[in-house]
Amino acid sequence: MKAYNTNGLIHYKFNILEPFHEIRHFVTGRTGGFSNGPYHSLNLGFGTDDDPEIVLKNRKALSGSLGIPLDWFVFPRQTHSANVAVVDYTHLGTGAYMRGDAIASTDALITNCKNICIVVQVADCVPILLLDTGNSVIATVHAGWRGTLQNILSLTIEKMVVAFNTKPHDIVAAIGPSIGPCCYEVGEELRKIFVESNSKNSKYFINFNKHFRFDLWAANKNQLVQSGVKESNIELAEICTKCNNDKFFSSRAGNGNTGRFIAGIMLQ
Repeated sequence: MKAYNTNGLIHYKFNILEPFHEIRHFVTGRTGGFSNGPYHSLNLGFGTDDDPEIVLKNRKALSGSLGIPLDWFVFPRQTHSANVAVVDYTHLGTGAYMRGDAIASTDALITNCKNICIVVQVADCVPILLLDTGNSVIATVHAGWRGTLQNILSLTIEKMVVAFNTKPHDIVAAIGPSIGPCCYEVGEELRKIFVESNSKNSKYFINFNKHFRFDLWAANKNQLVQSGVKESNIELAEICTKCNNDKFFSSRAGNGNTGRFIAGIMLQ
């Protein structure tokens, strides 16, 4: 990933996606906004205790920095579900100005329409951007442990195949900043849930100080590969949000009280 600074607002781009001029994409940092306290400074999430007017001011600042009208953004109302929505022009601006009209109970978005910027919000969970280079289809996915357990990334690719005839080997995928295996300590109960779901999941848990460290990055990369995405077509940011909470919001670093950064992608 590379960092870009536009008038003090920092966002990041994936090396693997930059050559594709038919898209715009970004991952925001937490620098360049107007929020204070635990939300300092570019908090883009309405689902926090931050002042909604300040959040909207931050979103407008991001829109201006990227040169993408806020009316073109589409936000899901994320609930750690495995629900995937196909987006079209009727969704333009959904969730952009208020939380209440975001696409309900959805954690992944897909579109083949130009000038629709689909995004997900995160603060330790894994944001994933997908580009079907054969059919000009894009997707964005929010995968915490619940979404990962429910195979939301695989389900998103399945829906791309059904709705748009995507060939998985044509997909380029970027796994963004999230809590890393260096910091994601979990208990035996969570490990047991994953292993009971699939015994092969045990490889994502590393024994540590009578607990475990969970590798969300590897688990989601494996879903991509198992879905038919070429390993050479996958970029893993390998940036831990907790270790880098000066640059990205982290729920664990903030003891559950923090802002949200977003990952977005748009066909142009």
